[in-house]
Amino acid sequence: MPKALPKVSKQIKEKQDGKNGYVHPGSRDHRRLNWATHREDRIRKVHSEKRRIRNAKLSRVYFFQDYLKERQLPVLTEAQIKELIHSYVHRDDEERERLLKERRPGRPPSSKEDQLKMRFEKEDDEFRTGFWMPDLSDPDNVQKFVAWDGTHGSLPLVKFTRITNDQ
Repeated sequence: MPKALPKVSKQIKEKQDGKNGYVHPGSRDHRRLNWATHREDRIRKVHSEKRRIRNAKLSRVYFFQDYLKERQLPVLTEAQIKELIHSYVHRDDEERERLLKERRPGRPPSSKEDQLKMRFEKEDDEFRTGFWMPDLSDPDNVQKFVAWDGTHGSLPLVKFTRITNDQ
């Protein structure tokens, strides 16, 4: 994590030489503290966004790895790959239907329902334009993918491709 704020606050405390610890709101030291605080907030936001994207990417890859481990297939045909992507995109349909039935008439959709709908639309649109996934038509790549240890660092060892829905 960033070290700007503790470093700046320590420098300001040392500079004050045991005074009461008050920093005037218009002083340069106050501006330095504000800058360090905002910098830490920006860095924290960037890290959390990267972590969120990485976790979404890993959950997608885990889905495909679990599918291959269950069925122990050496390779998949293009039709099987498209069916697998279709099942991935529609994995939350039952929950969306349940939430729709639970909602009283005239009520707005719940936040969970909105999230599921937005995720479905995003993934469906990605499937139409090019769905990012491991290359499951190459036997060597499938073998590497099944043996993949699940970490983000070793993910570049697996070849990825984009599959489009040609309907």
